[in-house]
Amino acid sequence: MFLDTQAIGWIAAASMLATFTCQSLLGIRLFGISANLAFIAYGWQAGLMPVLALHLLLLPINTLSLVRMLRARQRLHSVGGAADAASDAAAGAAAALAADRKAAPARVVLD
Repeated sequence: MFLDTQAIGWIAAASMLATFTCQSLLGIRLFGISANLAFIAYGWQAGLMPVLALHLLLLPINTLSLVRMLRARQRLHSVGGAADAASDAAAGAAAALAADRKAAPARVVLD
């Protein structure tokens, strides 16, 4: 059973509005993809070719961006343990050097 064209349009509009309320990139991409799918259905059912064409173009862009973001996040988490160990080792070496010279270890502040 198909939804009414107006209902699909409102679902698409609500999904698009939700993308503007998200504060995380993951939410923006997920709501963007759901909005693209809803607008594709709406454009098809209402015979609105510009809407259909736009969202057929935006869907793979949003999907590819989501995949890239998730892969980058996965890579970051997989090397995170190694980076933490290297950072701890460097901090230990700096503290040992400072102790030898009777100076206080420097503090590194990252934004």
